[in-house]
Amino acid sequence: MRARFAFFIFASMLAMCGCAGAQQFPERTVRFIVPYPPGGGADTLARIIARGLAARWREPIVVDNRPGGDATIGVQMTANAPPDGHTLVMIITSHAVHPSLKKLPYDLLRDLAPVGNILEGPAILVTNPALKAGSVQELIATAKAREGQITFAGSGVGGPGHLSGIMFNQMAGVKTTHIPYKGGLPALTAVIGGEVDFMFATVLSGMPHVKSGRLRAIAVTSAKRSPFAPELPTMIEAGLPGFESVTWYGVLARGGTPAPVLERIFADINAVVQTPEVTQNLAAQGVQIVGMPPRQFAAHLQAEITKWAMIAKQANMQDLQKD
Repeated sequence: MRARFAFFIFASMLAMCGCAGAQQFPERTVRFIVPYPPGGGADTLARIIARGLAARWREPIVVDNRPGGDATIGVQMTANAPPDGHTLVMIITSHAVHPSLKKLPYDLLRDLAPVGNILEGPAILVTNPALKAGSVQELIATAKAREGQITFAGSGVGGPGHLSGIMFNQMAGVKTTHIPYKGGLPALTAVIGGEVDFMFATVLSGMPHVKSGRLRAIAVTSAKRSPFAPELPTMIEAGLPGFESVTWYGVLARGGTPAPVLERIFADINAVVQTPEVTQNLAAQGVQIVGMPPRQFAAHLQAEITKWAMIAKQANMQDLQKD
């Protein structure tokens, strides 16, 4: 009986310490790692969140771009940080694919802790305006006429743009060549400059260039037309039944970070993206707020890793890495 009572007291003290830690968090500058170069969708979202959190927490939030290693270097840095919530990392769908493609220096589920799934949105199929392909069917016809010569950019092997390009090749019956870059902005720059013919870009990074005329958008990858560009057909409407690809954006901390701290960070991030100004800005760019808290995001992340493992196996992982 005494042992049970002692355990209850000990557990209560731990819970109180966790809550106190969450109330005191943050105690210093928070480092928000983006494993991509500046200018891409993940970087854009991270900077929106960082500005809002800095105002709420009254502590500096430093956005630290750490591209390289197919976006794994920044995640590894977070996995090696102290488990106190003062180092965060932005991840996207491709990070659930990486475990199926290569041996990683970390375990995404063991060495990192889910903070929340923040946003999700479709990609847009964009081409260089000089390419004579004003529609998906015209792009398919061009790719068939110039087999292997048409190229598409992606923000690394196994990224959403790469996977969407492989899906396009398979469903359209064409062979286009993947050119990997170290992030969304370098990939977009290559398409704008005519080094690469097309890419599946995130809405956050691609739409400003479409509006400026530097890129041509010909389709969206969602199942239904998007309110941000209702004139664009879906890939399904364009003649590729079943083509759907959505990118999600999530935040992780170091594994072992106390649950109350994770919940505090998520609640404040969610409050930032729910402000009218940010919500309106994000909606105009075609992304929607998910607001998935730590426990649900953990389950979602596990499901995503399992799903992409099956897809990678069906697509032949060796080919996936080389395409």
